[in-house]
Amino acid sequence: MARVLARIRENPRSVRFWGLYKVCDNFLGEPRRRGMRHRAYKTPSPGDPRVNFHNYRRKAKAYQVKQLFKAIDRLEAGDVVEE
Repeated sequence: MARVLARIRENPRSVRFWGLYKVCDNFLGEPRRRGMRHRAYKTPSPGDPRVNFHNYRRKAKAYQVKQLFKAIDRLEAGDVVEE
C-alpha cells in the first residue's frame, strides 16, 4: 500500500477513480455514500469536511486527492478526535 500511496502523491492528477476508492476504503472505512460516479467518506476528525470523489472521465480530481492525503496524514499523525 505504501508504494501505491507514493505513486498517487507524485501525480495526483492522473489517479483512476476506481483505484482511489480502494485506498479510501482501506484508510477511511466504508463510504457514507456510494454510487457509480460519486463516493463520500467521513474524515477522522469531526471538524474536517467529508472527502468526496467524483468519477470525472474515469479519474478523480486532483483537489479531491489532496483532501484524501490530508485526512490520511492526520490519521497517521494521531490527530484523530473520537466522537
